[in-house]
Amino acid sequence: MPAHGGQWLVRLEDVTRPALLPCATERILQQLAACGLVPDEPVLRQSTRTSLYQHALDELIAADLAYPCCCSRKDIAAALQQQGLERQRHAELVYPGTCRLGLPAGGTPENMVCAWRLRIQPLVSNQPIALVDTTQRHS
Repeated sequence: MPAHGGQWLVRLEDVTRPALLPCATERILQQLAACGLVPDEPVLRQSTRTSLYQHALDELIAADLAYPCCCSRKDIAAALQQQGLERQRHAELVYPGTCRLGLPAGGTPENMVCAWRLRIQPLVSNQPIALVDTTQRHS
């Protein structure tokens, strides 16, 4: 049993093409076991949890806590440049909130390729949002 009474769980991200190969997922589990890493509960496979993820997303959308965004990386870079914020080479591409107030005219998640973004409270200042890990005691 892990320290502090915790559990060690494994969830396989098996929705991408290479991970779909049965031999690949079994190989991963064998390698973990060879290192003494055996999960405390049965392995969860992401591919079997689609309905749970959809339900959680539907709840976020219904509570207006998620919104669709159709921006490509190129769109985000252009929006940042329009705001005078040049991205340094190899730096993060920070989403500027382009779709936060709605998709372009005529756009819907049904007729555009969209991702879903979480709606967070607007920043009161220009300070970044910081979270404190109460277990590790650092941010």
